[in-house]
Amino acid sequence: MGKRSVIAGCAGSGKSTLVKTLSSRPSIWTYKESGREIANGKIGEKGKLLWNELKNSKDNQELHKKARLDWEKIILAADIEAFEKAPVKDLHCFFDCGIMEAVTYLKLEKIDVPKEFTEAMKKYRYDNVFLTPIWPELMSNPTAVDKAKEFEKLLKELYETNGYTIIEVPHKKPEDRADFVMKHLL
Repeated sequence: MGKRSVIAGCAGSGKSTLVKTLSSRPSIWTYKESGREIANGKIGEKGKLLWNELKNSKDNQELHKKARLDWEKIILAADIEAFEKAPVKDLHCFFDCGIMEAVTYLKLEKIDVPKEFTEAMKKYRYDNVFLTPIWPELMSNPTAVDKAKEFEKLLKELYETNGYTIIEVPHKKPEDRADFVMKHLL
């Protein structure tokens, strides 16, 4: 029987590259980052519109908070669907981001976390959490590094307070990172 493992981390930490590298391994099923797939119009019809609303609402804090919450609700629904459909009976399943990332974004923007999110964190549990720590050399500007540090701190706290043991993936070539993950499947 396989496991459900999440590759967690902030943007620019190499998690999507790691998931892509893992996808070429035998007995592996991967799920791309739902937020990226939704923003690109590959999941659902409403998502791309919500992504544009979120990007365009930055000057109005109230509109932005509403747009962020609506956006994270769509991501939560996609992540739950992927979790439920994951073929863990036969394969090891890896998710590029998980439910905790949606909650982290809400907390980062000081938005009250709705009950549906807290219930989902309890109900949909991953077997492994692999954290790809921030990798400043992959990031384009210092402001992005500062935001990434804050995001990562909140994300780690969230996983740990929900009873997860975090396995940090070292900064290495994608193939070496994939080897590390495969060796550490619990």
